[in-house]
Amino acid sequence: MNGGIRLVDLQDARSRRRYEPIKSGRYVPKYRDADSGATWSGRGREPFWIAGKDRKPFVLLQTNVDDTIGPK
Repeated sequence: MNGGIRLVDLQDARSRRRYEPIKSGRYVPKYRDADSGATWSGRGREPFWIAGKDRKPFVLLQTNVDDTIGPK
């Protein structure tokens, strides 16, 4: 007697994939700490250097790709 478990059932359980979160790629940083150089994309938990503070001084200036091409 094997308790009602077949070898095929055990093999199927081992071959199943574990949960893997979908990675959407890297996020572009929106904020930068001038003292440490650390960056934050604005997603997830706030880093200690920006938590509870006004975010305007930390905003990174990003150039628009269309502006760098030249006149249209």
